[in-house]
Amino acid sequence: MTDSVPEKLGKYKIIEEVGRGGFAAVYKAVDTTLDRTVAFKILAPHLLWDPTFVQRFQREAKIAANLDHPNIVTIHEVNQIEGIYFIAMQFLEGRTLSQILETEVYRLAGAGEIVRVTYTPSNGESWSPASAPDKRRAHRLSVERGLLVRRGESGLGLA
Repeated sequence: MTDSVPEKLGKYKIIEEVGRGGFAAVYKAVDTTLDRTVAFKILAPHLLWDPTFVQRFQREAKIAANLDHPNIVTIHEVNQIEGIYFIAMQFLEGRTLSQILETEVYRLAGAGEIVRVTYTPSNGESWSPASAPDKRRAHRLSVERGLLVRRGESGLGLA
């Protein structure tokens, strides 16, 4: 993905990049119509030439939008403006599981120790991607960079 993301795209004002993968980059943005902060996921431009990636990107948004759980972000919009495909979703402050693993788990574990990472949602419900209605699709959403730990909470949420 190039760094040529416009400062404003439709009703969204891009603030800063908060994450990046091979498939997309995620930005902190403001929905200027509703005056709310959103996570703004933009499909990498080099993938636009392959319709399969565009379809996967749109399918990911539809799947996430149809999962209703307090530990899964809310999807606000999936769209395309000026050839840029995006998903606008709930913005969560916090660290990803990947960031926690890099700093805290490795700091706590001695050489040769195995650290088991588990979670119990703060509301006491038992939920995992394996219990989602469509396990195959939910599994794709549960990568380390897509799991956020919000400040002051012990549970994890899918982003």
